[in-house]
Amino acid sequence: MVEDNLFNGGNYTINAGGDAVDSAVYRGNEFGTDYRYGVFSSGSTSTFDSSNTWHGTTHPVDE
Repeated sequence: MVEDNLFNGGNYTINAGGDAVDSAVYRGNEFGTDYRYGVFSSGSTSTFDSSNTWHGTTHPVDE
């Protein structure tokens, strides 16, 4: 469970591909816009729900 954090930066802010993380749940986090390719890389079994918002807003982050 990864919740109530502020994430910002990186090529992908969360790079959850590969075998290192299996089925993590991301909820209630805020994300900044200082990334190169996106907020969340594909290829993961993790859950990224609509409670994750852009920093300082109530707008959900689209995966």
